Amino acid sequence: MEAHEEHARQMSMLRSVAGRFQNRELSRGFLGWCDYLAERRKQIERLTRIAGKMKAPRLATAFAMWRVAVQGADLPSAKPSCALL
Repeated sequence: MEAHEEHARQMSMLRSVAGRFQNRELSRGFLGWCDYLAERRKQIERLTRIAGKMKAPRLATAFAMWRVAVQGADLPSAKPSCALL
């Protein structure tokens, strides 16, 4: 009887360890997917900016020049707020 209980305890521990390994692999997969998603989001944002510049290059140039001029000004009200950036 005691050998049977010992075997059952060992099998329970083995299942527990196997479950932890499965969770670790699942976690790795999820983190990899999250990294992929973040990188994909950055790529889409870059492409969107580039497409906007290609669509209206003169407007993009004028806006960039205006931004440099405003950021270089010493007027406190001329500085853009963080919410707009």
